Amino acid sequence: MNTSRTQSPGFWGFNSLLSGAFGAALAFLLAFASPAWAASGPTTIDLNDHSTASGTDWNYASGVFTITGSTAITVTSPTAVADGTRIVIDDGVTANLTFDDVSIMIPTVTSQSPVTVSTASSTLNLTITGTLNNLVGGDGAAGISVESGATLVIGGSGTLRASGAGGGAGIGGASAGVLVTGGSCGTVTIGDSATVIASGGSGPMSISGGAGIGGGGGSMGGTGGTVTITGNANVTATGADKGAGIGGGGGGGTRANTTINTTGLVTASGGSDGNGHNGANIGDGASTGVGTDISNSVGCFVVSASVSGGNGSISPLGSWSVNRGDMSFGIQADSGYAIDKITDGSTDVTGTQAGMMVGSYALTGISANHTLVVSFVLQLSLTPSSLPNGTVGTAYSVSIAGDASGGVPPYAGFSLAAGSTLP
Repeated sequence: MNTSRTQSPGFWGFNSLLSGAFGAALAFLLAFASPAWAASGPTTIDLNDHSTASGTDWNYASGVFTITGSTAITVTSPTAVADGTRIVIDDGVTANLTFDDVSIMIPTVTSQSPVTVSTASSTLNLTITGTLNNLVGGDGAAGISVESGATLVIGGSGTLRASGAGGGAGIGGASAGVLVTGGSCGTVTIGDSATVIASGGSGPMSISGGAGIGGGGGSMGGTGGTVTITGNANVTATGADKGAGIGGGGGGGTRANTTINTTGLVTASGGSDGNGHNGANIGDGASTGVGTDISNSVGCFVVSASVSGGNGSISPLGSWSVNRGDMSFGIQADSGYAIDKITDGSTDVTGTQAGMMVGSYALTGISANHTLVVSFVLQLSLTPSSLPNGTVGTAYSVSIAGDASGGVPPYAGFSLAAGSTLP
């Protein structure tokens, strides 16, 4: 006897409809599930641990941690990494990393960056925590390589130091190396309350130095890309060997498209080759002469300090572009010399320091350009017996330094006739 049942078409139609609806709903949930649901593997990278081959949106092989997706990943290095381990953001990826006291120092012989944001529209959103984040590039490499077409966004409240080597930028392009033109920088934005200290590396032989933030050095420097400093970020950018502080690499790299609107402090200083060829603080890298500086047009002021004629020093010595803040300078005469004059632009600001061996000068609430120049004069300690015998009326030009402890006032650059007495 045939005991098989025949279901009605209505039942099968309903069952098919139910199965179809369930399948579609399941597919929808899988397609739009949050990364947390779909995650597999750790979302923390310990740069000292090479035993784990992969995690969520990252993998490791041959010393390289490659970021392949947008999952938020925390990177740590309990001890400094100096074995060539590095991080690469894969092509076309928007990565979201948090650095918590990460220290990567690439060996000099390895021409790699600790962190590389590749081309093809890659983006790294980097949150800085802690104060011990330190990235040092290998020979010819940037501290953080941000290639043309790539984007780096730095935020958080920690401190990051990024240093290039062999002509690489602190943040930005690589050195020319065997090429003629240094690497150009992509787009760099620094915001929140992050503190960033970026230093370009000096180039070997005929290769010029890198920008602090911007292009790498070369026979022709790399271009500066686009640099924005916003929020409450504090940035110090120092170029090397003709490289700009912010802008083009040494070798004549053109300036960055620069925007500075942070409420924090920005200090930028171009590099010099010691032969009068200086990169701009903010602007172009130098080839010969001085790179064109655009500091005033981006809301910064140029402060310079120098010595006229030698015989003493002012510290710090050089040129800086700052958006605000205070600066203090120490002045020291060489042995046998005393301060003659201190000028700020066309204004004599020597005051009571004339004739002293040690002095100082302070700028507060900087809101204009300042050009400080100090000069020194030979110091003579005279007693009546030290004056030579001569014809009455013969003048002797002398300079006598003040002695604050003995209450003797300073004298500088006056004539003393033979037989005269000092008050």
